[in-house]
This record gives sequence, structure tokens and C-alpha cells, in this order.
Amino acid sequence: MGGSAGSRGQPSPNAQISISVGEETNRITASAKLSPNTLPRSKATGAALHLGFTSEAPDGSTPELSRIELSIGRNVTLHTVGLPTCSFAELYSAYTEPGHTCAKSLVGRGMVDSEIASPNQPPVMVKGSLRAFYVLKNHERLILARVTTTAPLPLAYVIPFAIKRGRGAFGTILVARHMHELLGVCIHPHCFSPYTLKGVYSRISKFGLSLRRRFTRHGTEDSFVEAKCPAATLPLLRAQLSYRTGGTARGTILRPCRATSE
Repeated sequence: MGGSAGSRGQPSPNAQISISVGEETNRITASAKLSPNTLPRSKATGAALHLGFTSEAPDGSTPELSRIELSIGRNVTLHTVGLPTCSFAELYSAYTEPGHTCAKSLVGRGMVDSEIASPNQPPVMVKGSLRAFYVLKNHERLILARVTTTAPLPLAYVIPFAIKRGRGAFGTILVARHMHELLGVCIHPHCFSPYTLKGVYSRISKFGLSLRRRFTRHGTEDSFVEAKCPAATLPLLRAQLSYRTGGTARGTILRPCRATSE
């Protein structure tokens, strides 16, 4: 893939944008949506945020990602104060689903389609279901996306998104770094050898994540995602996908919203 970064399109009011990378013009789209679309003008209220992207090389293969950066518009905030946190050990367990503690930390669901190669085997396309959990570790806020796949490769792995403060029109950034270093395990003890696989989860062809969680804090209902509608059209997502070959794709999505009287 070409070395220099570049987005060949302008910000779009639509849910999807097409992005070219270098001279190879990978077929890449990003999507973003808020639910509900009708929101208060100045006082944020509970909402759901849907984010996603697809990534495909010109020859139909899946290029290898090194970093995913999803910047969320400033009209959307992620509230974590009072939200229970999950443990790394539970999420990385191969044999059991995350337990009771992690169930309280569930903040979203989604899906991942990817191209994965087990040892001494050609790559195959696998579909995975995703559950996203909130984790606070060493004062760092994280959304850990636990992906589980089925046949032909039953796997469990975690994509860690750090929650960072943004700037300008984008108040929050979700960042997953070092995608080629992700560690996963086989969820059946005899599916292949070695039991642990590292560095094979970065060829993602389709990613979707819906964030939504209601919880109680000090006797009052709170929401992990809150949003407002201060203007008719707002920047909702700036997606940046970086690849092992050096190319980077960037694009911004604008979404219309409707303000209610407060």
C-alpha cells in the first residue's frame, strides 16, 4: 500500500464515506449514527452511538491494520463515573464467558469480520461477535472489545480501545494501537496448535460497534452515552485507519439531527 496518508473526499452528511489511501485506492467506508435522532438542544440525554467501518484492498484481500482511531463529535459524551469496571483476566479467559462483574460493565455490542490464518494454514474469513466492556486500569479508561468467533476458527481475542480526550469538534477519541500485537486463544482445546495465537487479528474487513448502557449512580439513572443537538448538522465521527504498510485513511462524517424544545 502507498506510503503517504490521504483522504480524497470531503466531509459527508451521509452515513458512509469512501476513502482512498495512497495510489492503491483501497475500498474503505466508515459509518456513524446516533439514536434517537431527535435530541435536546443544550441538555444532553441518554443515547446510543453506532460506529463502523469496512476495509478492502483493490485485489479483494483484507489489508492489515496497525491502528484504529475513532474520534467522536463533541455533542456526544461517554460517562464512566460510577460505571462498574471489568477485569482483564475475565475478558481473556478462553473457557468461560465474562462473569457477573463484567456483565455490569457491558457498554456495547457489535461484530467483526476478519481474515485469519492459523499456523501452517491458508487464511480464512471468519465472523465474530463482539461485546464491549468498560475497564479502568492504572487510571486509564478503556473499552475492551472481546471478540469470539466460530468455525472454522473458534477464537477469543480482545481489541483494547483507550478512551482519550479529543480537541476541537471531537471531544472523545477511541484508539486501538499495535493491532498486530493482539493476543488471542482457541476456545476449543483441540482446534489447532499452538493454543495461543498472536498477531493474526489485524486484517479486519468489517467492524461494527453499538455503544449503549444505562446504569444507576447514587440512586439516579445515568447513561454511558449522552448526546445533544446544538445545531442541525454536526460532525459525528472522524475515522482514521493506519496500516502496517504505512498508509493512512482519514475521513469525517457529518450527521443531521433534530432539536427538541427543553
